[in-house]
Amino acid sequence: MRIANWNLERVLPRQRRAADIRESLEAVTADLYVLTETHEALIPRPEFFGVFSGDPDRHSDAGERWTAIWAACPPQRLDAYVSDPARCVAARLADTPIGEMVV
Repeated sequence: MRIANWNLERVLPRQRRAADIRESLEAVTADLYVLTETHEALIPRPEFFGVFSGDPDRHSDAGERWTAIWAACPPQRLDAYVSDPARCVAARLADTPIGEMVV
């Protein structure tokens, strides 16, 4: 199981560095991506499913999120596991290379 974690430092899809980040994400062959200071439109792989933290607790552009979990299998949100929904997200992944897991 390969896990990639990256703080994208508030990247927006229209920024030049978003294209560089997408290219880097595509170069990493991960089963799971955890991205922070990200945007809903920044998808690491087209076939992946994402879950996101709630609306940010600061001024932000539409689609900005503190945290995103991206996986090849559809994640099931676990809101009860999260103490700060603006900044955190948790999910159960039922079908990973190592079986069921919680992220």
